[in-house]
Amino acid sequence: MKKIRKVLSIPILILLFILTISKGFAGEQNQATEREKILEIVQGMQVNRAYHMRLRKAKVPTDENFCKSFLDDLKTRRSVEFIEPIVQTDDYNDPKLQSYIGKCPKLQLNKTVGFQPRIWEYAKTLPEEEREKLGTVWYTNLDFRLYQVDMGNKKEYVFYGGGRFSPKENSVGWSADFIVVDFEKCENKGMGQVSDTINYLTKKPTGNHNLILMYKGKSYILEMSYYPNENKYYASLFEWRMAKAIKKLSASLICSFEQTPEKGGSPK
Repeated sequence: MKKIRKVLSIPILILLFILTISKGFAGEQNQATEREKILEIVQGMQVNRAYHMRLRKAKVPTDENFCKSFLDDLKTRRSVEFIEPIVQTDDYNDPKLQSYIGKCPKLQLNKTVGFQPRIWEYAKTLPEEEREKLGTVWYTNLDFRLYQVDMGNKKEYVFYGGGRFSPKENSVGWSADFIVVDFEKCENKGMGQVSDTINYLTKKPTGNHNLILMYKGKSYILEMSYYPNENKYYASLFEWRMAKAIKKLSASLICSFEQTPEKGGSPK
């Protein structure tokens, strides 16, 4: 019996070793795949002129020429650098991720609480513990990423979590957040909301994509959202700006792009 146990242990060890290696490469492969998908989709895109026209009519500043130049450069990867996460994992308790976010456990970066507008005015006057009972608690569960990004004269940490789910509602969320974090002060410095890339219940991709990139020395968020009713992709470029009212960074939409009719198709 002892010999049999020893023989059986060999394939088990080999399997564990293979799984460990596969897990180690998963993040890098996923990011490379995301880049290739995005680069493929943008080849058939153009500036969403209708969107920018609405902005002009509403007297909201917009620079359509910048958007066109960015799109042209993105298609050829000229002056564009994709930022790689320093950590990527599907486990919030991954030791490598926790070596950063574990410094600030009270931030609970994988947790958000949503409120109905009619409830919020009252809820915001309550202590946090009581306030939470009036809202809907959401958790991100998959595709955790941590970036270090140049923002002006300082490198900032940016956390992302996907696969949003509410146990109370037994429902998946449509959005995910990029959160700027100061791990020295344990402070949430701002955020940007994008479409979630994975459905927590089915564990399947939603067809949406997002990443952080540098363009001509400045950092941006690029989001690709698939609209099944139109069978096409729209893309959004967000720029980090200081929201004076709340004194936090906010990802502001500055460019909108759309697939040309002949380039529409199933999610990639």
